[in-house]
Amino acid sequence: MLSNNETKCASIKYLFLFNKIDIESLLTDKFDVKGDLENIFQFHLVLIICSIFFRGVLHLSNELAFTRHQGVNMFNVEFRLAAPLRWAMIGGGRGSQIGNIHRNAAQRYGLFNLVAGAFDVDAERCRDFGVAIGLDADRCYANYHEMFECEAQREDGIQAVSIATPNCFHYEMTKAALEHGLHVVCEKPITFTVAEAEELKALAEEKNLAICVTYGYTGHQILHQAREMVQRGEIGQVRVINTMYAHGWHNEEIEATSPGLKWRVTPAVAGPSYVLGDTGTHAQYLAEFVTGEKLKRLCCMRQSFIESRAPLEDNAHVMMEYESGAVGTMWSLLSTVVPCTPIKSVWSVLKPLLSGGMSS
Repeated sequence: MLSNNETKCASIKYLFLFNKIDIESLLTDKFDVKGDLENIFQFHLVLIICSIFFRGVLHLSNELAFTRHQGVNMFNVEFRLAAPLRWAMIGGGRGSQIGNIHRNAAQRYGLFNLVAGAFDVDAERCRDFGVAIGLDADRCYANYHEMFECEAQREDGIQAVSIATPNCFHYEMTKAALEHGLHVVCEKPITFTVAEAEELKALAEEKNLAICVTYGYTGHQILHQAREMVQRGEIGQVRVINTMYAHGWHNEEIEATSPGLKWRVTPAVAGPSYVLGDTGTHAQYLAEFVTGEKLKRLCCMRQSFIESRAPLEDNAHVMMEYESGAVGTMWSLLSTVVPCTPIKSVWSVLKPLLSGGMSS
């Protein structure tokens, strides 16, 4: 359960997200206006400006925004396994952003212990990286086939694997891992087709194994609080769901000099989508996570503003209808500069508005 102060912090996020800024009614004698609020607003403005916006999903009154959260504790710091799962990675080697995220998350709660890896397509680089992060050289493998076979012969062999490779390998690697009796944590998309996904689901169920697809945004407290408020009926009927995941980081042909982006805009490697599969899927998953609504049908318009990326889109607008009758839109963008005032400038504008009439 969130503490009272944590609830207030989450409520502040709501006020920004839904343009309901009424800080004076939120303040209590437990808040330090100059310290706590300034830090909270500067930090959460960064999150809001740079992350997913759920404008119009919820209509919150001030009283509702301040309701004490009675939800489940998301941070399982007291949960322990008899022993951490012996864990390996495919991909995620030196310079990989997502690989580092997997390792950091595993270390946070001590539920996984990294003991092996096939981190790189180059065996020497794989071994050099693996040893550098503390693995035994003989458990740094040239490829995942070798890793699965060798680890299966060990009494202390791996029990789970993370797959942090380009998209086109996810299906075959996940299938191979399941066939070797391993639990799987796979980056999205797990497959390119529904048929492949159903096949993996059946295989996992047959072997009593878990397949996990990572959607890290669902770890934020604001989303858990929003979901529970919806479930309790505190916002009434959900009618309209508008989501956006838009940024302009790839508004030029960056892939010409970035191998990490090049594969994302290559259909044979990335699959049938770029921006929808890479960022839009986060927005849609969060919409369903928060509201519980299930998608019924959609209509999509896609563009490749950087023409060399065609047929993969770098901008998409989607209209959606949900099973309950609710409707929604999603904007997913990577190719146009989105206005984003530097955080210090935003704070300089908001500070006098928020602190006006309040003494420190």
